[in-house]
Amino acid sequence: MDQISEYTVGLKNFHEANKMKYMWGKRADVYIVDCKDAKVEQAARKLAAKLLAGKITKEKFLSTLNKKVKDNVFIIDGLYSEKENKMVDDLGFKTGISPTETKDGKIRFGIVYRIREPEPKTLKEAKGLIISDYQTYLEEEWIKALRAKYPVTVDKNVLYSLVK
Repeated sequence: MDQISEYTVGLKNFHEANKMKYMWGKRADVYIVDCKDAKVEQAARKLAAKLLAGKITKEKFLSTLNKKVKDNVFIIDGLYSEKENKMVDDLGFKTGISPTETKDGKIRFGIVYRIREPEPKTLKEAKGLIISDYQTYLEEEWIKALRAKYPVTVDKNVLYSLVK
């Protein structure tokens, strides 16, 4: 096995053994709904309750509202941690439909459809931090091996000769 393959396997094993150290906090899955105007927003809010309840899909929601005019409504899928999105925070970080925001000519509201409990990050999601910790671990193991192989001894005569 070459060094790169060995390192990659070691990194994966290190992550697996320490994955509880690399955790996401509570997160919310959200559809952010951008509406063309107030009339479209009212229609979107009516359908939003069905979407939240799982009675219609996101695709059905969009096709219904964009039937006559192609870009009446846009949906942005988002995954947010606490304090990352005002709409989610306004709902108290629970499922539901947020109040409408009007900003920069946009009318939007959020549909928080799932709250995710804290879970471990994947290797890909926390790679930089995991690599850093793995490097530190490898260095510590290397130093232990060197100390076992080459015990440190202090020649007191030489040490005291330096103090004079």
